[in-house]
Amino acid sequence: MNVGDLVRTVCFGPNGEVGEVGIVIEPEEQWGHGRVWQVLFNKAGVSIKWQVAAQGLEVLNESR
Repeated sequence: MNVGDLVRTVCFGPNGEVGEVGIVIEPEEQWGHGRVWQVLFNKAGVSIKWQVAAQGLEVLNESR
């Protein structure tokens, strides 16, 4: 997973739904053995930055 990747949540996202789509905007710190990412979600014109563990994300389209 890299910055700019289009991802979908496999856990509950910021709007309380599974399968929300967002863009990875920056790596966050590492908690234990898991990597955490800042993801930008947009729903109905409202943008939300949300921290999500890498295990809770599925890459839909790589940025490279």
